[in-house]
Amino acid sequence: MSLNGIDISDYQRGINLAAVPADFVIVKATQGTGYTSPSYEPQAAGTIGAGKLLGVYHYIGGGNATAEASYFVNAIRPYLGKAVLALDWESNQNSAWGDMGYLQQVASEVIRLTGVRPLLYGSQSAYNQLAQVGKALNCGLWVAQYATTDKITGYQATPWNEGAYTCAMRQYSDNCLLPGYGAGIDCDKFYGDRTAWMKYAAVNGKAHPAPTQPAQPAQSVDISDLATRTVRGEFGNGAQRQAALGANYAAVMAEVNRRLGASGTTRKSVDQIAGEVIAGQWGNDPQRSQRLRASGYDPVAVQKVVNQRMGVHAAQAKASIDTVARQIVRGGSANPWGNEPQRSQRLRAAGYDPAA
Repeated sequence: MSLNGIDISDYQRGINLAAVPADFVIVKATQGTGYTSPSYEPQAAGTIGAGKLLGVYHYIGGGNATAEASYFVNAIRPYLGKAVLALDWESNQNSAWGDMGYLQQVASEVIRLTGVRPLLYGSQSAYNQLAQVGKALNCGLWVAQYATTDKITGYQATPWNEGAYTCAMRQYSDNCLLPGYGAGIDCDKFYGDRTAWMKYAAVNGKAHPAPTQPAQPAQSVDISDLATRTVRGEFGNGAQRQAALGANYAAVMAEVNRRLGASGTTRKSVDQIAGEVIAGQWGNDPQRSQRLRASGYDPVAVQKVVNQRMGVHAAQAKASIDTVARQIVRGGSANPWGNEPQRSQRLRAAGYDPAA
């Protein structure tokens, strides 16, 4: 059993948490000893109001471990027992970076003040150090590791490198596209159910019941919208597109192929597609490139093979229609396009309409 969720901060101010599919939301509350996110209260309240599980985190800034812990706890006290607590340990804006004893001090003080054992967040590169502190204090780990910083669409059932190490939660993207929010966002996978989540939030081992589960499932996505964006080329081609669309790839491509009249059942080689282009099956540019891209092929790679087969240089393929027309009228060595029927075939292969 696992849960899908997001983590947010003031960068996502104004987000409608009722509209974004998520089992849980982790909200940035504080940083150091002098910053409280202005979006913390509305985001935390919005999470609970939407029936989603809540988490709150503190970004460690260094300086005074006891003061940091107190600052965090004072801000999130109304949510004790209702929210998972987390400590964000990163190198940026953290004067204590590299001193794991400092992290342990902050975590120990949070436990003393609240009776809650916080999750320890950090990059996979610092996993061994995080694990030492986690083991010493019996705290779970929240580990960040991305396969790519490119856009991905929807939650991933099996994030890259899953199972390579043990953690309570995994952050696998900072550029995840979800319905209800118009930009990339951090996506996370929690390894447990709602009851397990509330155990991490428990004060001195006493867990509150989980809030009523939201009616909207976390895996809901708009396949039609994703198909439209795929046709526009937003998710790239081939393996890049498959990684970006994740578990939604097959459904999105089925819709793309339906719109474009492509079967999509068998993926052909670039050489095969180049032969079809030469035969005129993909039309002329700009529609040809759009159709190729939507079907998962790289128009540039296909055109390169076409040009090689037809003996068309790249410079010729980029010429204007007027320039090509003048080449044909001049004839002889000035005409690289030859005579009919080869001329029409070569023009079509280079992306021109022979009739134009």
